Amino acid sequence: MLLSLILTLVFVIPLLVYAAHLVQKIRLEKARRVAELTYRYKISHAIISGIPPQYLSQDLLVFILGESIQILQNLRRETPRDARLSLALSNKKQHLQEVQNAYVKPQQTVLSSVKDAKLVQARLSALRNIISVRSNKNQLDMSEGKKMIRHVNWQIVRCMTDVLMERAAKLAEGKSYRLAIHTYNNALQLFAKLPGHGKAMLSAERCQQRIEAVEIEFRKYLAEVEEENKNKPVEKRPATIEEAWEKKYGGTLCAS
Repeated sequence: MLLSLILTLVFVIPLLVYAAHLVQKIRLEKARRVAELTYRYKISHAIISGIPPQYLSQDLLVFILGESIQILQNLRRETPRDARLSLALSNKKQHLQEVQNAYVKPQQTVLSSVKDAKLVQARLSALRNIISVRSNKNQLDMSEGKKMIRHVNWQIVRCMTDVLMERAAKLAEGKSYRLAIHTYNNALQLFAKLPGHGKAMLSAERCQQRIEAVEIEFRKYLAEVEEENKNKPVEKRPATIEEAWEKKYGGTLCAS
């Protein structure tokens, strides 16, 4: 009896320890999957909600909404009792249906600073990475993926140049011509990063025209300032002690 009990303990205890270890491993793996899916969903949601509408085409919006819905479905399988997931999934599906069936491009959202533009660029870069991964895994048609990436690359440049062009125009209005020309040239350098891109080339041409227009205004402004200075009476320089002494007493101060 005692021997059988000892043998049972010898075999059962290791099995219980292994089972506890296996359960812990399964829980950790599930927690890892949930954390990864949650992180991916936050990125997709930030892309949808944080990129101004003028930088997202209908195709891009449909793509990222589909990505977001797939992530939420996977999350719900992992945590089926989370009511927030069901609500978020329902909202995303409704949004996707609206975009697919009755897409109306919203009004543009103006970016107010370079900092805001950099944040949009980061989100667009994240979207480009997602598209690349889907294309490399054959989960997205290769030609369609290249087309979408080309469009995203243009938006990455465009969101920054929109801010620079607007800032340069205001600087020119305030007669800060040198700084305006410098800002326009910064935008021109960004357009040059997309050689052969039709919209980038056209925008670069318009930017160059604005630079030339500001240079003309700057030369005109300098000419006006120079003319004003010519017409101003020459201010007499205050006499020095030596000059005053010479005028009053003759000779020089040192000689006396």
